[in-house]
Amino acid sequence: IFGVALLTPTNGEETAFAVLALAKKDHKPQTNRHMPDELAVSAGDVLWVRRNESTAWAFARSKHGDKGWVPESVLSFTRPAAVSVDFTGSSRDQPQPQLSARLGDAVWMAQKHYGNWSWTFGSDGQGWLPNWALKLQVDQTSPNATPAIAGKNFVADARARHDQLSIFKGEMVLVAGQLVKDIWVFVMNMDGHRGWVP
Repeated sequence: IFGVALLTPTNGEETAFAVLALAKKDHKPQTNRHMPDELAVSAGDVLWVRRNESTAWAFARSKHGDKGWVPESVLSFTRPAAVSVDFTGSSRDQPQPQLSARLGDAVWMAQKHYGNWSWTFGSDGQGWLPNWALKLQVDQTSPNATPAIAGKNFVADARARHDQLSIFKGEMVLVAGQLVKDIWVFVMNMDGHRGWVP
């Protein structure tokens, strides 16, 4: 998917930040803890994270480039998934708000569940989707989407059938699903905006 020129895999230091996470709650560094370089985050912040299996802390980078340690209990890690059937949200019952999605849409599932529902992020926003409408992308080597860096600027066309995302050269994005093999990929940027790019 990276051969088309706009996106290239990350390398060097950026490779370490290969997991996308969302802050579930605010975290403020505490001076009485002996953890150097704690990062302050607010609920809803999108972060690139380097997980550490031997500790309850993760090293994170914010969209502003700030880096530091955050307790994993503050983070909700995401996994890419595909919508397997059209779903229109309802206001009758079940969790609210619900996310309406179309067959083939790429979404990110957060580690937040309500019965048989999962909290998801898609091109039309965020909300609950029933698990029966989702198909996890199976990849034994990495359960998370792939980070990439934009090789050049791309300006979204508002008239396009699918929601496109404008990106800038050097911008780091997370790649999830594909619209057309080897031509378009679904990405999320550090601001949490999502859409298709070549």
